[in-house]
This record gives sequence, structure tokens and C-alpha cells, in this order.
Amino acid sequence: MIAVQIGDIVELPRDGGGRWVVAAFLGGPNGDFAKLVRKRSDGSYTSFIRPAEGLVPEHYLPFEEGEKVNLNTIPETGTFITMADGMADVLLPTYRKELEGGGTIIARGEATARVSLWSLVLENRLPMGGP
Repeated sequence: MIAVQIGDIVELPRDGGGRWVVAAFLGGPNGDFAKLVRKRSDGSYTSFIRPAEGLVPEHYLPFEEGEKVNLNTIPETGTFITMADGMADVLLPTYRKELEGGGTIIARGEATARVSLWSLVLENRLPMGGP
């Protein structure tokens, strides 16, 4: 039985060390291996696969409805709505762009984005680290 879920933070004493986010389970019907992801200090991502057995989740504050969250590809802060099955819904604000000659265009109206929970945890609960 695997004790961790997608989006959990785990700490590894070796195998790359540091704190990682569980992004997926691979192999066999029980997901015998976990894909772990973290952000490097240069903003890029690194990941590796290791046996899921023995991984222990760290406690972190759960996301609350209405909480402001960052998404890795959107420059504006979104608002957390809900999560289920390893995914989270985030309300994105209207995005307006100033034109060089003056005036504004609306590039995106208010919208809801469905993102992977591991990505939300990585961007909002796990500080950047690693080479």
C-alpha cells in the first residue's frame, strides 16, 4: 500500500536529496514507482523516478477556497477554487494588455484553469532549491 498521493511533498535523505513533490505513479497496477519533481534555482524543473514504497508525505497547509495562488505559466495570481483526483481548479482574472500606441485589449476574460495538483504544490508550497 502506497502512503503518498499526487501532490504530496516528500523528503529524501539520498537519491537526489532534498524535498520533492509527487507528480505521478508509474508501473504495475499499484503504481510501484513515483515520479518526483522539484524546481531548480534557475527556475527549470528536474525529476526522477524511484520506488514509491517507503515515501512518507510531509505535512503542509492545504489549499483553501479563495486562496491566492501562483501558476507557473500565468503572470497573474489566480484564486484557488477546489481540487479532486490530483487536479485543482483555479479562477484566473481577466488579462488586459496595454498597447504600445495607447489603449488596452482584453487578451483573456475571467476563466477557470484546471491544473495538476503537483504543479500547484510545487509553485506555492515548496520553495525553490536544488542545483
